Parts: sequence; C-alpha cells; structure tokens
Amino acid sequence: MDSNLREIIDPKNRAYTAAYELGTGNLIDAKSPLNETYQFSYDSKNNLV
Repeated sequence: MDSNLREIIDPKNRAYTAAYELGTGNLIDAKSPLNETYQFSYDSKNNLV
C-alpha cells in the first residue's frame, strides 16, 4: 500500500487530483477543478526541473 495522496476535495466539492511515479513517489501530474493540468519532471538526480 502506498501513502501518496491522490485527491483533495475542497469546501465547494471540487476535486484536485494528483498522480505519482511508482518507485520514486515523485509528483508527475496534477489537475485542478477547472481542468488545468500541471506536469512535473525531474533530472537525473531526482530534482524538480
């Protein structure tokens, strides 16, 4: 079982979702209730770029 948070529901019942990379646990994708998608990438030393 992993412990990564996948979804947050705000007081107006809107969902924010997140996806994490297996193995590293790095956040790779997040989506807002307005369908805005944010993608994250990491360098070879596991630093967010």
